[in-house]
Amino acid sequence: MALWNFAHSLGMHTYTLLSLGVVIVMAVIGLVHGLKQKNREDEYEYKLKKLDEKKQADK
Repeated sequence: MALWNFAHSLGMHTYTLLSLGVVIVMAVIGLVHGLKQKNREDEYEYKLKKLDEKKQADK
């Protein structure tokens, strides 16, 4: 009942408040995933560059 009272005091329905929370969580997950993916790509490029340099040195 407390959630219902809180949501309606803001002028929203309870399901709107819960949906808003889900959207915020999904946005945070998307941002964190994007940042981690960028770091993985950078690490892969770095390792690939080092491997290429090692192959060039071996020739």
